[in-house]
Amino acid sequence: MSFDEGFEEKIQRNKEKTSWGFLIILLSSIIILALLILWPVISHLYDMRYKEKTLEISESPSSINTIEIYEIGRPFLHGVSTVRMKYGEKEKEVQIDNNGRPLKNSDVSVKWNNDSEALITLSDTSEYLEEKLVSIQFK
Repeated sequence: MSFDEGFEEKIQRNKEKTSWGFLIILLSSIIILALLILWPVISHLYDMRYKEKTLEISESPSSINTIEIYEIGRPFLHGVSTVRMKYGEKEKEVQIDNNGRPLKNSDVSVKWNNDSEALITLSDTSEYLEEKLVSIQFK
């Protein structure tokens, strides 16, 4: 093996290493760029579908039971709002058509009949007035 052949082999090995290094850097850059582009989209979808906004937390007169009321996500294109009520080990979901407006704390009221029974009123204060009554009973 002459000096030139050994030198040529070293050059070839360096080219192969350089090619793999370039490929790794290129793929890493593409992945980072894709994450930077997709992050706002994923965050927006989470806000629209799954994020819980607390509207009301109410305790029974003797503080035995608690009802937590949340708006789930945000209405899309003048759509309905989804409201989740958590009480005890149970949950109940209802939808209220409020013309795409986010619900406010003032749109929810809880009236306790006794420690194990409550009446929840969900009302829309916009021009399309809709009201929903939901009865909750603890057992």
